[in-house]
Amino acid sequence: MTDLYADEQSLSVVYALTLDSDGQLLASGAVPWQPTAGYNHVVPISTNLHPDIAVLSGAYSLAITATNDSGSSSSTIVHFNQTILLPPLRQRAGTPCQDCANPECPAHYLLSQATDQPWCNAGDNADWLINGDHVPPVGVQVADGWIDNPNSIPMRVGIQPSGAATFSYGWENRSLPTDAFPFDQGPCTGALSMNPDGTCYSTGEPDNVPYSYQGYYKPKFPTTVGTYLDDGTPLLACNDCYWWERDIPPHRSIEVKVYTHSFSFVIGSPVAVAFPPLNGSPAFTGIAGAGYVNCSKLWNQGKCTNYGVLSYFETSAWFTRMMVDPEVTSSLTARLADARWTAQSAVGTSVSAFTYGSVVWNTHEDPWDPADPTATDDTTGGGYDYNHNFNP
Repeated sequence: MTDLYADEQSLSVVYALTLDSDGQLLASGAVPWQPTAGYNHVVPISTNLHPDIAVLSGAYSLAITATNDSGSSSSTIVHFNQTILLPPLRQRAGTPCQDCANPECPAHYLLSQATDQPWCNAGDNADWLINGDHVPPVGVQVADGWIDNPNSIPMRVGIQPSGAATFSYGWENRSLPTDAFPFDQGPCTGALSMNPDGTCYSTGEPDNVPYSYQGYYKPKFPTTVGTYLDDGTPLLACNDCYWWERDIPPHRSIEVKVYTHSFSFVIGSPVAVAFPPLNGSPAFTGIAGAGYVNCSKLWNQGKCTNYGVLSYFETSAWFTRMMVDPEVTSSLTARLADARWTAQSAVGTSVSAFTYGSVVWNTHEDPWDPADPTATDDTTGGGYDYNHNFNP
């Protein structure tokens, strides 16, 4: 800056920086003289003027006014726009828990007794995971991922994973004798009751051959997350953000543990039931159902002693094996750790529809065959289905 009537060093130069979108005056002050080739006053646009310059995109105005010793002044305004680019993030797969002794791991829940892994649990508790009762309040971990923040500033990420699963299971149908009112066993004696066709039921005798089911669609299941810094410290939601958001400190990583509270989608609306041992069988997990024998139709066949009396029976599905293969994907939103920023799709590596590491729940019942108690498969007519393939 120069003046025809005053020495340039005697000029008084001041600046004012304004954010045009809201008219906010961010900074103002004097601009000192400095002997530099080509110019003699400098206003560097940086966070030294105001920290919001590194945070807020938009239109800015820099007004500069010079006044000489006589009080004469001259002003100029420089307008500029800036766009703050979203810093990059990275997602990567982790390893969910597989410790059978940890109730947060699917491996903790078994159809069989844990005789080969007595340090895990007592077994025969698969119904806990299917129904969602007796699991930890946080749920059971089905997937694990990591989010890395390589930047020198905190980043606010939105984590909303979605879960779906492929599943399959095998079962046998078994009729269980129960009390009836009034009870008419017809020709059946002792503690036995009748099957739906009026034949006498023998405890432990399978009603049909083992059957397998494959879920060819992937039912969705609800998820929750737990987040932890790379040193294991729990990371909670920040005070001025949404419940699904977390602030990742500069140059740090967080682990995202994905939980669900039950695998009820495997069997639908019925409730899994833990049955006690029956006539030498192991304890088992299944679905209890109910039905009636209509003696008004069967009494003249010699299958009921009293006309019109209903004999009650209960049919259960006895699970022989169960497999659930969860798949959890996560797409991130991100913004600077500033409430004035609007969340947007994150940029970086594997930040969209990224699949976290998951663990397959694969459990089977203890081998037992009423025709041959030492059998380990279904070749003798009543054992279990050990087919663990996706297409049984």
